[in-house]
Amino acid sequence: MVSPEPLSDSSNSALVRLRALLDESSFDGEQRLPAERVLAAQIGIGRRALRRALEVLEAEGRIWRHQGKGTFLGPRPARAPTSLDELSKRTHPSR
Repeated sequence: MVSPEPLSDSSNSALVRLRALLDESSFDGEQRLPAERVLAAQIGIGRRALRRALEVLEAEGRIWRHQGKGTFLGPRPARAPTSLDELSKRTHPSR
């Protein structure tokens, strides 16, 4: 995994604020964080700085992100390996 570039002062400030928010807050049962625009407004930072901070937290394994689904606390869940039987059902040429 490529490590993120060094953070600017605004991104560093965003990282500090975001860490504090994660440490003091509880999120819903899935541990899903609010949308980026909501988090940025809640912390009082720009979305670009927020994204840089999220990159750092993701590299540390503290959060994981999935485009279109959101940002979640904790490490990315392990994907169950697909069995050959299941794979063949999904790739049958007649479907």
